[in-house]
Amino acid sequence: MAAFKTIYKHRAYPSKEQKGTLTRQMFLLKEILNSLPEKSKEGIPQEKLLPVKNGL
Repeated sequence: MAAFKTIYKHRAYPSKEQKGTLTRQMFLLKEILNSLPEKSKEGIPQEKLLPVKNGL
């Protein structure tokens, strides 16, 4: 008997309120990460850092 694997694809369609909340949370996370002292960023490759406010 052949075994079949079922694949499910999901996509989120947030409401306007949820989209605003997610956008704000991502902005705050970016600000926190980018405000870390340079010394703690030494182990993070440059391409992994999030863009700064002026670079958006």
